[in-house]
Formats: sequence, C-alpha cells, structure tokens
Amino acid sequence: MSKVDNLDHFIGVLLIDKLLYNADGRQCVYVNTGARFHAHMIDFGYAFNGPNWDTTNHDLSGLYCRPIVYDALTSLAALDPWLTRVETMPLSVFSDAIDSMPTEWLAPTDREQLLRLSRAAHRGRQLLRTTLSDLFNRRTTHFPSWQRPAA
Repeated sequence: MSKVDNLDHFIGVLLIDKLLYNADGRQCVYVNTGARFHAHMIDFGYAFNGPNWDTTNHDLSGLYCRPIVYDALTSLAALDPWLTRVETMPLSVFSDAIDSMPTEWLAPTDREQLLRLSRAAHRGRQLLRTTLSDLFNRRTTHFPSWQRPAA
C-alpha cells in the first residue's frame, strides 16, 4: 500500500459511501503507473442499501477491507477537504445526477424514489461529521489512529 499514490481518496470515498448509504464494502482497482499505483474507486451499485432503496447505514458498509488505508484518520480535521465539500453541497448535485441518467436505466417510479432518497442523503450530510466520529470511535480495528476520547 505504500506504493499507492492516492491513499487519501479512501477517506474521501468513505464519506460518499456513508452519505449514499452504500451497503457494499469498498471496491477499487489498482492501476500501475510505473513505479507507483493509482487506486480507482469502483462499484457504487449498492448505494441506498442496494436493492432495499432505503437509508439504512451499517458500520462496515463502505469500508475497505484493508484498514491501513485509514491510518491518516486521526481526527475530524483529517476528513477535510471532503467533509466540508459534502456539508456545503447543494441539493442540485443530486438532482442533476438523477436528471442526467438515461431514461432506459430507470423504471417509471425509480426517478421519484431516487429523488426521495437523495433528499434524505442531502439532509443527512449535516449529520455525517457525528456519524463518522461515532463510527471511528466504535471500530478500533479499522481506525487504529483515531484519537478517541479519554475514558
């Protein structure tokens, strides 16, 4: 993992996975760029809890199987700039993405369901800081560098 040039992207995609209630583990493809590797984040197919299309969030959802990618997470400050971008993101980011989907990808009722779910995610972005902090405090094996409150 020391040869991966964008380990910090695992932190950014974790925020997106939690924001979108991705029920799957994080997947990526490593591309050799010479002496280094670049991780490309793939597979968001289980966004909104996969086939359930709801906003259920589970601790292990969206996490990459190798905790070393989260070693830089020591405090909330390590979540920026991604967290601030997500917290200030307008609802139009969601609606524009849904509007740009080819109609053949969606059943007649899917667009309205996606809009409902995206509104819930947009509201939930303000809770993301607390949700993630709580997760990092609970999951000591995935986030060993996180500075936990003294007991």
